[in-house]
Amino acid sequence: MPVAARKIVLTDRSLLALKPVPAGKRVTIWDAIQPGLAVRVGARGRPTFFAVRRRAGDPQPTWVLLGTYPTVSLADAREAARSALTALIDGKDPVALKAAKRLAEAEAEREAADNTFAAVAERFNDWYRATPGKGRTLRRTASGVAATIARELTPVWGERPIADITKRDVTRVVQAILARAPRPEPGKRRRQSGGPYAARATFAAARLIFGWAHRPAQGLIPTDPTADLDPIDLHGAPMTRERVLEDDELRRVWLAAEATPYPYGPLVRLLILTGARLREVAEAKWTEVDLEAAELTVPASRMKMNKSHLIPLTSAAAAIVRDLPRFEGGDYLFTTTGGRRPISGFSKYRAKFNETLGDIDHFVIHDLRRTCRTGMSSLRVLLEIRERVIGHLPGGIVATYDHHDFKEEKREALEKWEGKVMGIVATEPEPTPSENVVPMRARRRA
Repeated sequence: MPVAARKIVLTDRSLLALKPVPAGKRVTIWDAIQPGLAVRVGARGRPTFFAVRRRAGDPQPTWVLLGTYPTVSLADAREAARSALTALIDGKDPVALKAAKRLAEAEAEREAADNTFAAVAERFNDWYRATPGKGRTLRRTASGVAATIARELTPVWGERPIADITKRDVTRVVQAILARAPRPEPGKRRRQSGGPYAARATFAAARLIFGWAHRPAQGLIPTDPTADLDPIDLHGAPMTRERVLEDDELRRVWLAAEATPYPYGPLVRLLILTGARLREVAEAKWTEVDLEAAELTVPASRMKMNKSHLIPLTSAAAAIVRDLPRFEGGDYLFTTTGGRRPISGFSKYRAKFNETLGDIDHFVIHDLRRTCRTGMSSLRVLLEIRERVIGHLPGGIVATYDHHDFKEEKREALEKWEGKVMGIVATEPEPTPSENVVPMRARRRA
């Protein structure tokens, strides 16, 4: 049975001095400073805090457990008692209020975890893969953007709330990438590469994810930290590549490709003949090829403009495709995994290809596309057809009203280009004068 209660000014010293009471009994002590705050001590001798008050309409007072001393300090007990007594005066249940508070805190923690940069990036990547939309000209592929985010942004901001990331944070990341070495050594992964190209790709990816998070439909951030940043101020203007192979250089690349085994050699030759982008051909599947019609259809998911692109295969291009090996394990034309995955590790193949090719200054694979486009101009192929061949689509009113597929026109253009390429390849290069040969003067007649 309870022992008579008493009221004192509770202090840490008085609480520590409380002793256990006989079994079956308990003592109640009221705080003289905080009305309604009681301490009970039983046989175990542990002081336990309660807030006590009768709720409106209840015949008996309500005892609200606040905690055990010293786990709950005296100051915290007085603060908790004030909150509980206020609820009791208002006719509310402090226990229910405390449970609701715990639920709200747990929900806030879950929401904070869902709004970290890493979590938002994952949701953005899912949306980006599934949503075609405008802006495809600003990025390569959804997988490429996801890879850039995972490589450059998530390691830096992953656990931070996305709403806390500022313009200064974006600037620091881009400038750090800009300061890194622009290219890895041949055969090394691009993961550690930096320079202007990597900086531009990273900033473009950051703009996409922050722009998406700032949309009213998402409402994840109040402001977009990339909105007012000038890309040219951050990483400089992109360098316009103007490299077009001379006839002798094109011949050397073709012959080097003929001497390079599958998969890289045939891939390079097919790129020369089609003017396609590297991954449009490198990731092609047999289901996209119609050998009877001599066509390769690149699906919208692999096209920069998010619209499928038909590439007519000329006789030489079709012959290259027919000679490719087929694998039971997968459907890819160019593969080193039995068809399960497309060819990858291009820097490694390029390093080996260069050994066969020899030195051609500043040559990159994309030069083949530019050379094809320029070559068709020299063959007087109409501008509209040249653009369609390499997958550039018109905009404005032309795109709205002209839905002709230009299949035959593109085939004629590529056949003209093939004829030019085959003529260049068949031409013998002019011999280079030897330094050891001394020109002789003609003898005078007597």
